[in-house]
Amino acid sequence: MKKILIPALAIIAILFSCNKEESFQNDIVYSANDTALISKSFSVSAPETKTTLGQDGINILWSDGDVINIIGVNESGAGTSHQFTIESGQGTGSAVFSGTVRADEIAFYALYPYNKASLSSGVLTSDNMNPSQIAKEGSFDSSAAEMIAVADDNDNLVFSHGRAYIKFIMGSDDVSSVQFTSSNSKIAAKSKYNMPACSINRTGGNQESSVTLTGPFSKGSTYYVALAPHKNTLGSLTVQYNFSSGAISTKTTSGLANVKPIEKIGKVLNLGTITMTP
Repeated sequence: MKKILIPALAIIAILFSCNKEESFQNDIVYSANDTALISKSFSVSAPETKTTLGQDGINILWSDGDVINIIGVNESGAGTSHQFTIESGQGTGSAVFSGTVRADEIAFYALYPYNKASLSSGVLTSDNMNPSQIAKEGSFDSSAAEMIAVADDNDNLVFSHGRAYIKFIMGSDDVSSVQFTSSNSKIAAKSKYNMPACSINRTGGNQESSVTLTGPFSKGSTYYVALAPHKNTLGSLTVQYNFSSGAISTKTTSGLANVKPIEKIGKVLNLGTITMTP
């Protein structure tokens, strides 16, 4: 996805270990060669902007080429992943996505953006980790902005956020990339969701303490970085500016010792203007 509009009004900001590969039973079967498939459509809504990122002035809109992952679940609890593409509603917060599912599936979960997922004992694990993100002036990298939903009886999907966000204003010239490193939390990690509650289970799989946002950047512009919903506090958060000249400068934030990304899903941790010199 996704076109993200930021009004030119004052933005209301909301404050919001181990590198070990986990093994788990993967009950998802990818459906490319399945023959027992039927056509299906879902009415899909972006997260309620009045209660989440909308308070920071962001409206999430669907666009051409958007793809979501529909996980169909049968009576035994096994899931099959299906790719659904946008059919109508481009440029709005509500759209119709179409694709095919298995005839024996009785419940449906959804992930955006489309990525590989696994389902085991009612826990859905997304493969979307995103330690490297692309800077988007006035918004965030949509590939890092994970969302999740459960279909109702009328095939409606209302997405909720699966990420918290850092917001900052670029206060320097000639910065090529910005790295955020938490002293206490794995802020780049795969997410696990309890289904069908859509609640955060925990993060798992490969995890990293740093997220890098790659420019170009414009001095005075606002940028957002997606954080994995870790249960640990951020501790200290070090911001590193990598300048085009090769010079590196860092600053460490204060007052974040009790901030947990998992408690700030869909909300924004505002760091204000960050200015450094090479």
